[in-house]
Amino acid sequence: MNKSKYGYLILILFLLLSSCRRHYYFTGELSAFTASDDIGLYISNAKTFKYNESTCHIMRNAERRVVRIVEDDQSKVANISFSTFEFSLDESINIEIDYINENSIRNTYKLFAQIVKMHEGKLWFWDKDKKIGMIIPMEL
Repeated sequence: MNKSKYGYLILILFLLLSSCRRHYYFTGELSAFTASDDIGLYISNAKTFKYNESTCHIMRNAERRVVRIVEDDQSKVANISFSTFEFSLDESINIEIDYINENSIRNTYKLFAQIVKMHEGKLWFWDKDKKIGMIIPMEL
């Protein structure tokens, strides 16, 4: 094989390899999060508050742009406020989560989260800087 054929092979390999770059937000944490399917709150990829249909209630107030997930015994509560209720894929929005855990400890998280997935009536929100995500139903 002569030198010009090697040059073409190197050019083709370079083009193939450079076209395999992932979008900036596809990190390992995001991949693991989007593989999850359970409605709830995820902090550092741990299911912090998983919605269970038999032990939880979920409510939506469109006027206030709030979703609330509550354990029946009120041991866990998540109030999630959105800057908008009009969602589209790859859109980033401001979200505030007021979360009370089973030990009655209140945490507030202010996120700038991106909608990374819309599938089977659910929305996946992810804040890549804080590594906090949530999955909520599109409609209630």
